[in-house]
Amino acid sequence: MFFSENEAKMMAPLFTEIEKNPYEIYRLKLKDGAIVKARVNTCYETDNEREEGEEDYEEMFACLMQITDIIHNSIFAKYKKGEMIEITFQNYPVEIINSNGEKIG
Repeated sequence: MFFSENEAKMMAPLFTEIEKNPYEIYRLKLKDGAIVKARVNTCYETDNEREEGEEDYEEMFACLMQITDIIHNSIFAKYKKGEMIEITFQNYPVEIINSNGEKIG
């Protein structure tokens, strides 16, 4: 797997962690202040929704995670148990912690 320079610091450690334990439940502290627990559903390549060939077109890797529990909801967005969230380097959580208390990324 080849990560761009932009995503290598964040996404590479997450993908390595997922590869070791694909069924792990992670605690995510999101940029909007919410704290949720989530499990990886799938990982894939995506893009920034620009047209290929445009100057700012960018491909990236993403992890789709399903929320298993809400620890603290955000006043800006109300997350729900079972909801899916996409994690990329562009919206990477403030913090991701595995079930052993280790910070990822």
